[in-house]
This record gives sequence, structure tokens and C-alpha cells, in this order.
Amino acid sequence: MKAIGISGFENSMPFKQAKWPGLQEREYRIAQGMDAAAELVVGGRLVAAAEEERFSGKKHIGDFPSHAIRS
Repeated sequence: MKAIGISGFENSMPFKQAKWPGLQEREYRIAQGMDAAAELVVGGRLVAAAEEERFSGKKHIGDFPSHAIRS
């Protein structure tokens, strides 16, 4: 099995609110929208990982990690 994990969705609060209703506002904001990254896991083992910042040059970027995925 191959899986790719991504983080750093700038507008992830609506997603979190739909998945986990009833949390406090601060709980939805924990680590939201910073340090976008992508990782590839094959057979339960980490094969590759990269932060979007390395490609964009922007610190704590919250954009979708498209450059990290392409690398």
C-alpha cells in the first residue's frame, strides 16, 4: 500500500469543525495553516518527506504543498 500524507491547509478550520464538532475555538486553531509538508509512506515505512518552505522560500507557509509533492 502506498499513502501520501499532507498538512498545512490554510483554510482547514471548516474541515476540522465538520469532522470534530463541539471543540473550543482554540482547539480548532492548534497548528493550523503553517509548515505545509508532504510525506510518502510505503508499506508502513517513511520513504520521503519534504516541507513546502524548502521550495517556496516562505517561512511557515500554509499553502497546499504542491511543490513538496512534486519533488
